[in-house]
Amino acid sequence: MNILVFFDYIFYRIAMIFDKWFDYGASKEGNAVISLSLLQFISLVSLINLIFGKLDFFGNIFIFISGVIIFIVLNYIRYFKIVSFDSLDEKWSNEKRYIKIIKVIVVLIYVAFSIYFLGYKAEQGS
Repeated sequence: MNILVFFDYIFYRIAMIFDKWFDYGASKEGNAVISLSLLQFISLVSLINLIFGKLDFFGNIFIFISGVIIFIVLNYIRYFKIVSFDSLDEKWSNEKRYIKIIKVIVVLIYVAFSIYFLGYKAEQGS
């Protein structure tokens, strides 16, 4: 699976959560962009921590905010200018239940590993 398609799917599922669970309606895409951006930044920091050891990105608020803002801008361009939520909804709204469950499990594993490895190297480097 292409990494952009993977992130498109995560964006779509986050937006659907905001729409169905929290009844955000029109603002679901914006909230999904922010949530996805934060998740991508955490994944990037986790990967850097795995490769280079403990780096304190969260201790420096400027680096943290700058990193998240960069991802927000890139995701905003992607999901508001290039790929629309409606096109993703058309693509994935009718997927079979078992396929949806498998994809959601893969997304949850991705999130869990990102968070785990974020803390893993921080503990090892201390």
